[in-house]
Amino acid sequence: MKKTLVSLLASLLALPALAHTDGAAHTHLSSFWDGALHPLTGPDHLAAMLAVGVWSAMALRRPLGAPLAFAASLLLGAVIAMRTGWAMPALEASITVSLAVLGLLVALRTAMPVAAGAATAAILAFSHGAA
Repeated sequence: MKKTLVSLLASLLALPALAHTDGAAHTHLSSFWDGALHPLTGPDHLAAMLAVGVWSAMALRRPLGAPLAFAASLLLGAVIAMRTGWAMPALEASITVSLAVLGLLVALRTAMPVAAGAATAAILAFSHGAA
C-alpha cells in the first residue's frame, strides 16, 4: 500500500513531455490530449489497431494477448526512436506491409497459438511506434 501511494505521488510530480519542437507554445492539457489522440487521428495507426483487435477477437484463443503485445511493441519502437534518434530503414514500406499482413490475418481468420499471435502483433507494431 505504501509503495502504491509513493508511486502515485511521484507520478503527479512528473513534468510534461515536450514533444513539439516547432517552438509554438502549448498548454499542458492540449499537449496531453494531442498525444493521447494521435493514434486515433492517424489512419495507419487506427487501421492497425482495429485490425489487431478484430483479428484477435475472431481467431485467437486469448484475445488480449495480441493487442497488449502490439501496444507494448509500439511503445518500445517509439521510445527507441525518440531516445536515440534512430530512423528505421524503409519505415513507410514496413508500415504498409504491416497493414497488408494484418488485413490478411483478418480476412483469412488466421488462428495461431497465443505466443505466436502476440509475437506477430509485436513485430508488426514496431514500425508504427518507430514512426
